[in-house]
Amino acid sequence: MPNNLKIAPDGVSVPMEDAERLAGKGIQKIRSLAPKLGAFISPDRHRNAGLATAEAERHQRLVEAQTDGDVAKIKNGKLVYDADTQRFISAEGDLNEEKIVDMAYRNVIAEEIKKQINLHDVLLRAEQILEEKGDGRVNDDPIDPDWFEGYRGFAEKAQKEEMKDMWAKVLAGEAENPGTFSLRTFQLIQNLTAREAELICKCLSLRSHNFIVLTQKGGNLGLKGFLDYGEVLELESIGVISGDGGNIARTIPIKANDSLAFINNDKVMVVENGSSEEKEISCNILMLTGIGQNLADIHDEIKANSEYLKKVGLFWESKGFQVALGDTSRTSEGHIVTDKLTRVSET
Repeated sequence: MPNNLKIAPDGVSVPMEDAERLAGKGIQKIRSLAPKLGAFISPDRHRNAGLATAEAERHQRLVEAQTDGDVAKIKNGKLVYDADTQRFISAEGDLNEEKIVDMAYRNVIAEEIKKQINLHDVLLRAEQILEEKGDGRVNDDPIDPDWFEGYRGFAEKAQKEEMKDMWAKVLAGEAENPGTFSLRTFQLIQNLTAREAELICKCLSLRSHNFIVLTQKGGNLGLKGFLDYGEVLELESIGVISGDGGNIARTIPIKANDSLAFINNDKVMVVENGSSEEKEISCNILMLTGIGQNLADIHDEIKANSEYLKKVGLFWESKGFQVALGDTSRTSEGHIVTDKLTRVSET
């Protein structure tokens, strides 16, 4: 048999280079980290020319299910590690000193096995995200091994499905554009309380691109009913926004007969200057920090607060601009497309 063939689960041999060519650039970046995983199984072992991602996940789940059962037996003492045979053996019968020593290792060993399972589960989910999205947004830069080393310390501890999905989304995003996600963001995520997480989601729903437009200077900053001033200060202390309590001003020029689009996940606000001269949008803002932008990228499922965007739109219309709101969607190549726009005064 030629050296470049590998045996697929269904017994069909295919060239390894052909199987690898099926994977997109983003997926290949993740697989290039395999030596760093130190893992008992690599996802590409389950893939070949006729095996789709869903089938690869099915094979991986079978291995995980068996391992989960073994982990449970190790934790409850039914299996112990035999250093001589380098295998797990039954702990039935009387325990001697040697067995007691072996059993002392079982929780540590079981924990490490579980981490491997978690990490590979996250990795497979990341590959599935990239396969669904395609390579439209993937650049050619590799994932930094040092970044991955820090990342895995967080991802391998994920137990809940939603946390695994979140870490998969992070890895997929990093594969698309390495350097996007900061390890400081991961530290923040790990230490967030449920109330802080809810507050951040509320904050992100109010943004226009990477900042929150304030329709009022001083007082409640025009955020009454959306965020109170104490919450603004808390978000600043967490490190999600910066804004000196709402005292940062921003000026954005719009050329004559031109427009700017401000996007927040599922919504877009288009501000148009219909005059024959350049005009400037001036307002105070709360700016998303690097961590805040990371969180916005991770939680792209958060829907924009339409009521607040309408309020901002009416604020800019009062300054002499024409403003319209619409829904957005993203193509597989990463391009954002906009559905029918409606004047904000008519919504």
